[in-house]
Amino acid sequence: FNFDLYECLLHLKKYIKHLHIADFEGLDGEGIKTGSGDLKIKLLLDTIKSAELNVPMVIEEWQGHLNSYAGFENALTVLKENNF
Repeated sequence: FNFDLYECLLHLKKYIKHLHIADFEGLDGEGIKTGSGDLKIKLLLDTIKSAELNVPMVIEEWQGHLNSYAGFENALTVLKENNF
C-alpha cells in the first residue's frame, strides 16, 4: 500500500482506541516471534510515546501461550529492552 506505518500512527492518533502489537514479515507474514520480523520495535515504541497514545495495548504473539508462555515472555523482554 506504500504507506509508512509509523507516520500513519501519528496521523490517525486521535482515532486510535487500542493497539495490537505484533511483529510481521512482508505484507502478510504473521506469526513472527516479536523482535525477529520487519516491525521496527524501537521506532514503533518511540512513535507511540511521541504521539502520546494512552490507549490499551495487546501483545499479539503467535502461540505465545505455549511452553509456559515463553512467547509472551520474549515479547515482554523485547519491549522492555526497547524502553517501553
